[in-house]
Amino acid sequence: RGSAAAVCINGTSSTVLLCGPGTSATDPLLEPLMYDFACSPEAVARSLAMVPSPSHVAASPTSTLAKVWEWQLAGAVPEGARIAHQADWLAALIHGGPYVTDYHNALKLGYDTEALCWPSWLTAEQNVADLLPQGVATPGESIGNVSEEAAAWLGLPRGCRVAAGTTDSIAAFLAAGTSDVGEAVTSLGTTLAVKLRSRVKVEDAASGIYSHRLGSSQWLVGGASNSGGGVLRQQLGDEAVTEL
Repeated sequence: RGSAAAVCINGTSSTVLLCGPGTSATDPLLEPLMYDFACSPEAVARSLAMVPSPSHVAASPTSTLAKVWEWQLAGAVPEGARIAHQADWLAALIHGGPYVTDYHNALKLGYDTEALCWPSWLTAEQNVADLLPQGVATPGESIGNVSEEAAAWLGLPRGCRVAAGTTDSIAAFLAAGTSDVGEAVTSLGTTLAVKLRSRVKVEDAASGIYSHRLGSSQWLVGGASNSGGGVLRQQLGDEAVTEL
């Protein structure tokens, strides 16, 4: 750890925190809304009214965009508040700067991963635009250095870089070391996630299929199944899962 050159954080897609005003990480104002939190019909309707197509990944009941509306409709958002994905918040704790997200985590908030910008249909809605993270980076891109306080706390060298993060299933895909279009990786966590390397972007929110940008010319097409570790634990119990 003392010789680490960089740190990069991955986390479950669409797990999001509502944070207070300020330019650096603060304690969340509310409990996080987890990746599998299904938003109310009213929040989903607000998201659907914004997105350019019902098949858009941000139209899902578990999307980050729907979670923003969940908080807004509950009157839980104070002036100046910001949202941060869990990877963004943890990274800000380490580098001491503003919340910077990555375009993998930002996808379910509505980020345009082809044009690499927040789309106009999103920024035109002030209730959402005011809460957006303060920057979007390419996964793995340097967004700061470990602060003096974090270096002492974590045992990392002061010059260690902090890189923009990614989602957990994409981190698993990259760790598998695939290189050819058509190769797929299945990763088993609480859910079972499938990612396939493709030259074509595919989106169908009704089927739970969406695509993450991978570099400049490829996509990771896939989705998640409920038949993961969470179901095994529920049906079989901790002892059986440990044995497996």
